[in-house]
Amino acid sequence: MKRLMIPILALMLLATYACEEQDCDRTFNHQAGVGLYTIQDSVAVDSLPPNITIYGTTRPDSLLYDSASVSSLLLPLDPSRNHSRFIVKINALADTLELHYNREQKFVSHNCGFTTEFTLEEAQTTFHHFDSVRIVKHTINPNEQEENIRLYLTPADTAGR
Repeated sequence: MKRLMIPILALMLLATYACEEQDCDRTFNHQAGVGLYTIQDSVAVDSLPPNITIYGTTRPDSLLYDSASVSSLLLPLDPSRNHSRFIVKINALADTLELHYNREQKFVSHNCGFTTEFTLEEAQTTFHHFDSVRIVKHTINPNEQEENIRLYLTPADTAGR
């Protein structure tokens, strides 16, 4: 019976460690959800712009979307800065989307350490393809695919749907 106890205890310990590791991964994934919209007849409707390419400006090799047709985006926030900047290309013309936020370090656990909590303060964009931008939910929740920002495109950029 003692021979069985040691392998069983080892498996239980390994399973506990694996669960904690997954929990740690979940606390560090902070992405701002961005919905793409167009105003039609005074109502915001989902937009699907053709050939959208997005990359971050603070890191090399930061291509996030490449010639995609999507109506929502998940953009990673930089935990070492109070802002993140993204280049949004639709066809050949590029706009810049800049997100300003407050960061707060929170203790998760002894195994996971600290995580950064983000609160959006301001969103700015250039206006080649975009009509306006609005924050609809300021708090960024880790691992949630919630819409935090609404980015309104000019109607001409969604006419080719």
